[in-house]
Amino acid sequence: MFNRQRTRLVIAASLIATLLGTSLGSTAQAEEVSIGFSPSFTDISQFSLRPGTTHFLNSRVSETKDSASILRPLFGKVQGYPSDTQLLASIKLSGPTGTTFSFWASTLAPADSRSITFDANNQAATTVTLAPGLSSWNQLTEIAFTGRQESVNKLLSTMYVQTPNAIGQVSLKFVVTRDEGAVYNIENNHFYKFVDWSDQSGPDYVAAGANRTWTKALADAESLTYKGVKGHLATITSESENLFVRDRLGQARNVFLAGSDKDTEGQWKWNAGPEKDQVFWEARCVATNTCNGDVTYIDRTPAKNTYSAWAVSDAEPENVNKNEPNDWGAGVANAEDYLVANRFVPTAVTQDPRWNDLPIGGSFIGGYVAEFSGSVADYSGVYTRDVSINIRPENPSLVVKRTSQSAAKVGVRVRQWTSATPVEIQRRTGKKPFVTVGKVTPVISEGKKASLYQIDFVDKLPAGNTLVSHDYRALVKVPGGSTEIISNTGNIPIESKIAKLVADLTFKVGQHITNLSSSIFKGIGLKPKSIFRITLRSEPVVLVDDIVGSDGSISAEIAIPESTEPGDHTVTIEGIDTSGKAITAVANFSLDDDLIVTKVNGATTTGKIKVPETLPATGNESRGLSGLAAVFLALGVGLIFVRRRLTV
Repeated sequence: MFNRQRTRLVIAASLIATLLGTSLGSTAQAEEVSIGFSPSFTDISQFSLRPGTTHFLNSRVSETKDSASILRPLFGKVQGYPSDTQLLASIKLSGPTGTTFSFWASTLAPADSRSITFDANNQAATTVTLAPGLSSWNQLTEIAFTGRQESVNKLLSTMYVQTPNAIGQVSLKFVVTRDEGAVYNIENNHFYKFVDWSDQSGPDYVAAGANRTWTKALADAESLTYKGVKGHLATITSESENLFVRDRLGQARNVFLAGSDKDTEGQWKWNAGPEKDQVFWEARCVATNTCNGDVTYIDRTPAKNTYSAWAVSDAEPENVNKNEPNDWGAGVANAEDYLVANRFVPTAVTQDPRWNDLPIGGSFIGGYVAEFSGSVADYSGVYTRDVSINIRPENPSLVVKRTSQSAAKVGVRVRQWTSATPVEIQRRTGKKPFVTVGKVTPVISEGKKASLYQIDFVDKLPAGNTLVSHDYRALVKVPGGSTEIISNTGNIPIESKIAKLVADLTFKVGQHITNLSSSIFKGIGLKPKSIFRITLRSEPVVLVDDIVGSDGSISAEIAIPESTEPGDHTVTIEGIDTSGKAITAVANFSLDDDLIVTKVNGATTTGKIKVPETLPATGNESRGLSGLAAVFLALGVGLIFVRRRLTV
């Protein structure tokens, strides 16, 4: 016993040490950890969110005996990076409309502040800062921020999710990597880098003039590598991607993308990346003219438009200055055959975020956008953590009550229900599989909040199974989702006031005594802790003398020994009910001279029955009771008995 206890203590200590990130063999040296995310601190599959509420995704723990408790994110924390390494972290949420996440830590900073600073225990302050183009920490579906590992984990530990009054699944994707000057689009797993040619103090400055060309941008982008993935001049193929690049470029103006119609006027195609040579916009030309750039002859309804974000004016569709692409200056050397984003408009206060066509180069070009089109697995040093959490009502409460020997009432309570979807009630008899016994539509519980629904179902138990264990469960199909909530299994409690005994001789006529199976004797409704007996008569030989279970039930198995003599035999099971009255059940069987069963019957008895003082002799009529007693003594109490409790 001592060794087992010691082993349990060692195992428990090992688990604690693992959770705390320390080595069991050394308190001075921390256990080595891999870079990325630690294991989750809880089984996320067992974690759920309630509709219309706020849920913090953290737990509070004391990591050492003397330290104050700290918060840690349930889904794990970022680990393995040097303390001075700047990280880029991104989070994206998807779920039912209205689901958002926020950070409690944002209350530490002024409203809409782009930076949050944490107390660092008299060390250098730890700070997290929103990525360019972002301005809020609250009610988000997507965010990116930078900071050191300590500050990133502190922020993650204050994350909470706000759920709408709806059912469904929330998916959260966390991505972390070293911050190396690029922005990460968590939706398509691509990195983007703005190369600024116009900042004279920057490393990528290119002298104004003819050197700032689309051809140079195309070649330079293809020469770049980021986290192991080769770059290309950016291609934008969706509105969400365009908004991402637009919002994250800061104040860059007239930056080259990979689009051009240099090969065929009016036919714009991508010249780089996975979409290379794909036409994304094509002008429709008047039949008697070619698409030569003269806007008079161009129908502005494109023949092809997979996705584009040209600057156009619905109010003035023929205004050359307000509709792109317009190939301004067609027929001359500076024909506008190259695509730029964030076009510069001299009369505007800020740049127009839409697309424009410009000549191949010039002082007005601000740089280009390089794109790295990989999957997460393609990049080195990019780590992810995916989390799925169900928004669902509380698990149904299940109450089962026996209302009679042949019926049970099943009550289910469900909160946060949003529609009257039927609840499936299932029953399992003994060890058999669950079967559906009814489907009931929940109703609002009277006098309760509208969020509380109830189901009351009366199940008529199958005939002949009133002494068998019956389990129940409720299957609730969640509205708006495929999740099924299965309640805790509810066992029927024995509440019947009517005592009942069963003496069941399970063998059959024609069987030889050597082939007889064990016989089953059961009872319910007896006085707990009272004595019950199973006896072979007429000269009483007690086969079982035992105590009734605390639930008032008994169950016993006996086997008839092979040395039993020919003749008539009687077995009784006796007990007392909760009022102290005697109750008995009797079973009879007969064996011929070849020890073949010629007669067998059992009995089920309820209520008070007086035990007979005399019963037919056991064995042949020529054999007296003393002979029977001698037989049993010779067998050494030859009936084999196995006792077990009846669970009902």
